[in-house]
Amino acid sequence: MPRPAGARRFPTHLGVPVVLAVIVTLVLVAAVIGVLAGPARRAGRVRALNVEANALAAKGEYDEALERLARAQRIDPSAAPTYYNRGRMYHVRGALDEALAQYDRALELRPAYVKPLVNRAIIHAKRGDESRALDGLDRALSIDATSTAALYHRARLRSRRGDAPGARRDLEALLAMDPDDASARRVLEGLPAREDGVPPNERSPKP
Repeated sequence: MPRPAGARRFPTHLGVPVVLAVIVTLVLVAAVIGVLAGPARRAGRVRALNVEANALAAKGEYDEALERLARAQRIDPSAAPTYYNRGRMYHVRGALDEALAQYDRALELRPAYVKPLVNRAIIHAKRGDESRALDGLDRALSIDATSTAALYHRARLRSRRGDAPGARRDLEALLAMDPDDASARRVLEGLPAREDGVPPNERSPKP
């Protein structure tokens, strides 16, 4: 069959090598895309499992929630929020040793992670180790001075240890950020009115 005028002959002797080169290039590109997309896919799956776990926990289904988080940890053992979340589930159930182990691991992975610092301090306070709890809350607030949870729990600890002025400062700072925090306001109203820690009706009479 005659070729149209001006048509160029395709170099058939280059056909196979060119096709192979194209195939190899496409395979390499796909591999690179897969490598780059892999972490993003894993991170997305881990986030989804955490969301599922939170939804299950909200319904009181803690066993199922913990199972989702265990799966998330297997997918990405370096995701600190998963350890925090799993610790929170154990914490709510009263499994404090397990909760502490999860909080500790979250902090190993992310030392400046405020939420597990606060929750770990709450457990230390519950177990009577108030000094260690205060150290943890001080550290949390040195990282994030706006952590209302850290301010609230430090205020309660300070009040329990007789540091009413320190407790008042924490609660006033908290209420400046969140005026509607009823729990903080109740604790503040229960503090002694004077800076020396003695309520007005217990003052010694003046000579």
